Amino acid sequence: MAVKPGSPGKSQVSPGVIAIAVIVLVLFVGWMAYHSFAGPKITFAPDNVDSPIANWIRDKARESGGDISKLNPADVQKLQTVTQGKGEAFLKKYAHPSQ
Repeated sequence: MAVKPGSPGKSQVSPGVIAIAVIVLVLFVGWMAYHSFAGPKITFAPDNVDSPIANWIRDKARESGGDISKLNPADVQKLQTVTQGKGEAFLKKYAHPSQ
């Protein structure tokens, strides 16, 4: 037997339940967007990596004392390229390897 619209036999969802569902959906979409668009956390290669580029980065870090502004523009460009834009963080880490 079909139920007619507006008949007492049909239950309706309350506005409060709809509001909660919308809030949960917005929070979920926001969380997914944050994890999708936020860059990954900076991960450093282990200190014992012995490759030409790792040695070059450590040399530049010691040379500059961890300050990227003390490097020449060509070195800054190369550093940013090989570290995917995280050159300053790498310099600070490798300038003082005992930390």
